[in-house]
Amino acid sequence: MLLLRRTGRIFAEKTVSSCGLMGVALVFLAGCQKTNPIPSPTPASPSKVSSIRVNVTSDRIHIQSPVAAFELSPTGYLKATLMRDGQSFTLDDPGAHAGQHITVAGKQISDFSLDLAPASITDATGKIGKTGKHIEITGTSPTSKLAETMTVEVYDDFPGMAFLSASFRNADTCDIQLDSVSLQEHRLNATLSDPLAAPHDMWSFFGSSLKWGKDEVLRVPAKFSQENPLSVPIAVDGDLGGAGGGIPVVAFWDRNVGTAIGHIETLPLVLSLPVQTQPDGPVSASVQIPAATNLKPGEGYSAPRTFLIVYSGDYYQPLSQWSKVLEREGLSSASPNQEDYAVAGAVGVTRRTSPQSKCSRRSQS
Repeated sequence: MLLLRRTGRIFAEKTVSSCGLMGVALVFLAGCQKTNPIPSPTPASPSKVSSIRVNVTSDRIHIQSPVAAFELSPTGYLKATLMRDGQSFTLDDPGAHAGQHITVAGKQISDFSLDLAPASITDATGKIGKTGKHIEITGTSPTSKLAETMTVEVYDDFPGMAFLSASFRNADTCDIQLDSVSLQEHRLNATLSDPLAAPHDMWSFFGSSLKWGKDEVLRVPAKFSQENPLSVPIAVDGDLGGAGGGIPVVAFWDRNVGTAIGHIETLPLVLSLPVQTQPDGPVSASVQIPAATNLKPGEGYSAPRTFLIVYSGDYYQPLSQWSKVLEREGLSSASPNQEDYAVAGAVGVTRRTSPQSKCSRRSQS
């Protein structure tokens, strides 16, 4: 057996050395009688083309989706218009107002000027969507000596939603005390949608949790002001405990069009969404972020990602869109349990808490 093994090995070696491929073919004749066809390469499927269109001029960046139009001005104001049934509707009334400001060492500064013409436009890809447009713009503030980089993204999966973020870098030789940043500043005028309506005459939703029993949906009165803080504990009179937390969304709408702003970070951030009526009638709203940081030369600060939604309907529409975006970002909706349906303080009702519901409450606290 050993000799046969050696002989076979030597034979194979001699055959390969003398006859090359011919010898291999004789030894493995059975295997050579069957040939497997080489599969033809599968043609690559063409990549999906985004339907978002971007047009840049020296004084505006126009972003067009199938259902909405967004317009960015050099002051950082992002205007939203709803396109429906061949008509356009908007609540945004920017005028000469800036869309952002910062507070440095206690002083409010709003002289940022964005250089729109050389804006960088690339395809947007990420968790929110596979197709869309990413626009990056730079600007400066002569007063604060801060350099800004602003990004705006619109995705095909969310054509009525624009995502805006901004970062600020100390371009000076001295430290800069950055107190706060205000983004997504909007001046909303109901008269633009309905000529017979007063500028403030619109419905509103406030996601902040301020007081037990306080309405979160109301018609905006002629004189109104509400800070809408989020993720901070708020003392409540009496034995009702406290309030706080909330949903980082404020929304405004009439019968034709709605506008909503907020942030899409998956963490509960301490910020506010202040809303108030202006002396000339319109309603102002913004995302106020407490930066509270000292920037040394060359250092930067990045603000949370904010959003702007233009839609048709009531506040359910923007809340639904916001929820879907957070799911794409990895934040799943909580599952309800029996405690969510229990009536607190009901006479004759005994509330029993299972170990599972206790754990659920601890995980949410």
